[in-house]
Amino acid sequence: MPCLLKARDGASPGVITFTHNEVLRGAVAQSQDVRDHLARTHADGSWLYGVHIQGDVSAAGVWPLQDWQSFVMWPDLDAPFLHGLPEERLLAINCANLLPEPAETGRERKWDVCVLTRPSAIKRPVTSLRIIKHLVEARPHSEFVVIAHDPRDVTLGRRLYERQAVDREFFELPRRLFTARELARISFIASSTQAFGNLPLASSFVAEILSRSRLLLLTSHSEGTPRAIGEALLAGTPCAVSRRLTSGLNRFLGDRNALFVSDDPAEAAGEMARALEHSGRFAIDADDTRRLFSAAVNVPRLRSRLSALIEQTRRPVTGEWYLEDLHLRLAGHGEKINYQLMEGGGAFFAWLEAAQADAYDEDALVSALGVRDPYERSPAPWRERIVAALPRARR
Repeated sequence: MPCLLKARDGASPGVITFTHNEVLRGAVAQSQDVRDHLARTHADGSWLYGVHIQGDVSAAGVWPLQDWQSFVMWPDLDAPFLHGLPEERLLAINCANLLPEPAETGRERKWDVCVLTRPSAIKRPVTSLRIIKHLVEARPHSEFVVIAHDPRDVTLGRRLYERQAVDREFFELPRRLFTARELARISFIASSTQAFGNLPLASSFVAEILSRSRLLLLTSHSEGTPRAIGEALLAGTPCAVSRRLTSGLNRFLGDRNALFVSDDPAEAAGEMARALEHSGRFAIDADDTRRLFSAAVNVPRLRSRLSALIEQTRRPVTGEWYLEDLHLRLAGHGEKINYQLMEGGGAFFAWLEAAQADAYDEDALVSALGVRDPYERSPAPWRERIVAALPRARR
């Protein structure tokens, strides 16, 4: 859903961002009422609007900048899809630059490799498993950890893998691929999102695992701005990524903080094994990494840029700011649902009213949008309700 960054306050405009998906395909694209509202409230100075780009939009050519868009957020200003856009409307920040920092780094490294992935074929999680297979054979005393949420809705039966775009092999391969002794050296953390929410692991817990790993492995080819890279580097952990990776963070990776590996699992494992044996080749600049990815550093930068945009409208910069948890809120990620408004525009106006009351109250936003809580107990089928009522009738 949109993200409220600053509330309106008298003469001071409020600030709202939309995800690029909402602009290109969702509520903005589908609703003339929403587009009219954005144009009118931008023109009268009551709101400033921005677009948070979080994925690869290069296929659409240059970003279709519209008058109501006061700013566009993407960390790599040299990206081809930003060429020709006014520099003053570009912000070199997005959700990947606003990450919470780990409580501490430099702890004893327990795991050789940590994998943070999603069980979707586009993330190539099975390739990560096959690389680990070669590494576990080459490094007899090493340990590994694989973190991947489990989105499977078992009520869909056999259809779930196709309907939820889940890579079935990721869940079925490990018992066949690894021996019992090898499995004992790999920790799989795959928490159910159906049971525990979209973010079942606290960011502090993930940061601790990253800070105790020697390498993060990311095998996908195409990413927007993969937060796992920023999270790993903030934890002092170098990243092993595919040489074919394209992302908005590629320009920040080099030989001192990353290893670029083959897509062939055996070759990649060999490259990683050699890097692990000579870990001194890596030297992550902690200060530079904080400047790139830390919310503590970049939230003030973001607020300063937005304040300057407001001042350009000759209006005061007053009112409450909502700049917490932007690594999730900007991208529309919630604990219970994905908040991007992708169907029509009616929900936008309900969100606008609810968000100004409390932009951080996810449950209130769910209620205002009329979105059913997926973890709410469903009414029992009518046959079960009748059967359940029979004993009471006899009494």
